[in-house]
Amino acid sequence: MIIDAVLVLSDDQAVTSSAQSENILDLGAANMKLEAGTPLFANVLLTTPFDTGANTLTIDVNNDDNNPPTTKHQEILPATATSALLAAGWLSRAPIGLVAEQLVGRYLSFYYTCSAGLTSGKLFSFIGSH
Repeated sequence: MIIDAVLVLSDDQAVTSSAQSENILDLGAANMKLEAGTPLFANVLLTTPFDTGANTLTIDVNNDDNNPPTTKHQEILPATATSALLAAGWLSRAPIGLVAEQLVGRYLSFYYTCSAGLTSGKLFSFIGSH
C-alpha cells in the first residue's frame, strides 16, 4: 500500500491521554486532490503497545470548518478496544462512511479518547482510499 504523506494524521504519535491527532488535514488546500466519489477509510496501526490494564481507547473522526475541528463526524474505534486488543501490530481499518464530496467541513482530524491514563502506546494513522 502506498501512503500519501499529506494524509497522515499521526506518525508514531504517543497517546497517553485524550488528544487530537498531531496532524490536521486541510481539505481546502491546493495539494489536497481527493476526487469526487473517492471512498475514504480510516487506518490506524499500533506501532508501540499500550501497557494499560483495563483502560480503553476510542477513536473519532472530527470534521468541520474550525482548526482544529471539534465536531465528531463518526466513531471509528469503539470504547470496547481494551488493552487486550491493543497489542503491537494491531491494525484497524474502517470506512469513514462518506465520500470526498460529502465532507461537511474544511478540516479533518482524529481524536483519541482514553478512559484513563494510557502508557507507552503509539499510533500511526492515515486516511486512504482503501
